[in-house]
Amino acid sequence: MKRYEPEDLAFSADNQHLFALVGGKIVVYGLPGGLYRTKLKGHNGRITAMALTPDGSRLWTASRDATVKCWDTHALTLDRTYTFQTGGLDCLAVSPDGNVAAVGSGQKGTITLWDLG
Repeated sequence: MKRYEPEDLAFSADNQHLFALVGGKIVVYGLPGGLYRTKLKGHNGRITAMALTPDGSRLWTASRDATVKCWDTHALTLDRTYTFQTGGLDCLAVSPDGNVAAVGSGQKGTITLWDLG
């Protein structure tokens, strides 16, 4: 039996959900109580990083499939997808003002920034 340990955690802005990066997937738990709710599905590769917007309303995920996806943390729905030509993505950040995002690819040794506005 495989054991998965959380690699990263984040709370939704309304404190109704806890997002856990576990085994390359995003698992969503309902709060209070921490009961399993669902998994966010959409990436075709292992999810390597996640980041919340400063207001907590959007969760961004980066993957080995060279995509970044934006999720609505209240409705748990996919808002948009960005595809990169840099190969698999390893890290992700959203600026403190929520206007810029960055992803890094170890395969290509690149960092890509883009405007979220």
